[in-house]
Amino acid sequence: MERHPINVNTASAHQHALLLQYPQYAGGPRMVMVHGSGVAGENTWTYVSNYLKGWSEVLLIDLAEMGQSYFLTEQPWRASAYAQQLQELLQRLDWTSFDMAGYSFGGMVAWAWLQQHDLHGRLFLLEPAMLGGCNADVLLSKAADYRQLSHQLAIKPQEEALYRHFLDIVSPKRPDNAQADRLTMQRLAENPAGFARALATVAAELEQHAPSFVEWQPPVAGMSFVGSLSPQAMHERHQQLARDSVKPWQYVNVPGADHRLVYSHSRQIASAMNGLNS
Repeated sequence: MERHPINVNTASAHQHALLLQYPQYAGGPRMVMVHGSGVAGENTWTYVSNYLKGWSEVLLIDLAEMGQSYFLTEQPWRASAYAQQLQELLQRLDWTSFDMAGYSFGGMVAWAWLQQHDLHGRLFLLEPAMLGGCNADVLLSKAADYRQLSHQLAIKPQEEALYRHFLDIVSPKRPDNAQADRLTMQRLAENPAGFARALATVAAELEQHAPSFVEWQPPVAGMSFVGSLSPQAMHERHQQLARDSVKPWQYVNVPGADHRLVYSHSRQIASAMNGLNS
């Protein structure tokens, strides 16, 4: 594997990303991977990307105000701003055909990007923020939680209890592991302003689009992952995707995983992705 940092200015943002190249898979498809709230792309996807097979290039982006990217102009606190940032980078790199993976908040950014652009590849969603249940009220309840937490983080960004509260929201049935919780909270606290902004963005999109999200279907073939310890409502929504989507869609229940599945079960996730790529 070859690693190439990217640092460029586009119309809306200073953009940092990491391009991974796999000479042994030359001629294979490309992959764009979009991280979740608060944690940079490389920190989120390193373990999964280490196990991927068949992709010739993998692009790990940093969304603005998270990692080393930041907006150069004032942008609305909406997923469309991050989707525009992503598109500007893709245009700069002349990427037109690729697969896309989105984790948590990154899944919502992928959704926003798909509202404006065609994906010439497959879609992988890991507990995306907009697909938490089959009922709009479930999504609106999450929106209220995220908005309140975002407001509190803006006032007390160093308050450890707030990061623990986030874990309680997204992983209420997680194993009792103080070390794992501490590591997750440390990751999130590295960019408190960006984390708070991402939560507020998720809240805004859920508030506006909850009825649409419970009906949304992926426009391309792909796969979604849900940790077995995650709320049943999320499992039901992704089972619905696999059952009703016009495009071929697979639902993967990751045994023993909670919302942190991208870190804790990276080998299993990559193995399933590889299976779709074989």
